[in-house]
Amino acid sequence: MVTTSRRALLRTATAVSVPTAVAAGLSGCGVIASRSSGDPQTPSADGSSPSPQSPSASPTPRQPFDGWGRIADLDTVDLDLAALDAVAKLSPSSTSRTDRFGSWRAPQFAKDSPITQPSLTERRQNGKPPFGDDALPGKLLTASVRTVLDSPVAFEKTNERHTEASPEIIAAIGETADPHALDEIFQSVGLNGGPEGGEGFLDQLDAEPEPYSPNEIRFHIGASGAAVRAAGIQVSEMPLVEAAAVGYYPIVLSDGTTKLLMRTVGLSYGASDAQALVGATLQSGTMVHVKDADAVPQHPGVGSVPADWTAITHAGLSLKVPPAFADGAEALDTSVGARVGDETVQVMQFCLPSTGPVPVMHVDAAARVDVPGADYVVAAASTSAAASSLGSTPLAVILVATPKDQFWIDVIAPTAERLEELVEGIIASLSFDEGSAL
Repeated sequence: MVTTSRRALLRTATAVSVPTAVAAGLSGCGVIASRSSGDPQTPSADGSSPSPQSPSASPTPRQPFDGWGRIADLDTVDLDLAALDAVAKLSPSSTSRTDRFGSWRAPQFAKDSPITQPSLTERRQNGKPPFGDDALPGKLLTASVRTVLDSPVAFEKTNERHTEASPEIIAAIGETADPHALDEIFQSVGLNGGPEGGEGFLDQLDAEPEPYSPNEIRFHIGASGAAVRAAGIQVSEMPLVEAAAVGYYPIVLSDGTTKLLMRTVGLSYGASDAQALVGATLQSGTMVHVKDADAVPQHPGVGSVPADWTAITHAGLSLKVPPAFADGAEALDTSVGARVGDETVQVMQFCLPSTGPVPVMHVDAAARVDVPGADYVVAAASTSAAASSLGSTPLAVILVATPKDQFWIDVIAPTAERLEELVEGIIASLSFDEGSAL
């Protein structure tokens, strides 16, 4: 999964960025050799002793995440993509879009679609949308789907066309500021799924989208949501609108394997008479789905939290991280995270419901974790280079589903052993307090 986040004060064009967390999922299965003690020696028919047998192979050393379940063994379910589209009430528009793979139609939504008329998530800090515009949450959610999920840049090798997104976002929020501030955000976030405008996510996977139909939409809508609250960072009195949506894209890997790419976008916009604030988060990853969290094997419960780790909190979610991460953590309205050397821990928040099939990153190992206050928690981790588009970089993703939000925790480390140490410590320290959530 690739996760990028960026926020800027539009009118002052002061940019604030959070470290990029990268995680990409491909299928893989760890194989551990079975132990054999050999058969007891039995005298032969002539009474002589048989030749000594070769000694048994040495026991296979314990592998990281050895006690977790295997992704390949999960009882997965196929999403009913047509049913999801029917709920979203989307249809092809007359607008044709093109990228290096072909052409398709941009989406449009019915007036009573949950995209154009979202039900707002109730927050502890509820408020009115900026300037009293009750239609703003729907405008922002619609723009996030059209300009980010369905961006013509989504499957490009480079992010050079990122400036195409800003005009529609500006039109949606009614902001008269210089759109170059938004351009900088989408350059950093990477509409092609590449961190900091790097190589596109599809190229990292060595994959292509399934062939487009020129008169049809190329993706499907999953969960979506919106909320209004007071901004929690820097400008606490500013009303803030959040919008989030999930898009699904059938893709084909170079070996002919078909997978489902999931792209999740989160946009936030706040404004007052003095200033305006906008933020964007984008996740990309290949997923499998299970009926519910109980379909994922229970975590073995062997983790512990090192004594010197420090607690960080975000929107009611609490976890502990090594001191260097806590010291360097940078908090935005919907994220908190840090990169220390070649290690990353990042927490992303999306105002998405926890209903429906549960997504699990398509890597090697997975486990279900019991966390106080959460609806469910599912973690997935790579244990081999074959499971990652990052080559030999080990990675893990922890999904914490709560009554009003989804939190995705991305963890990257230089070795699988170090990744296990970080992930087990984070899992052992997780808790969620809805009463303190924004």
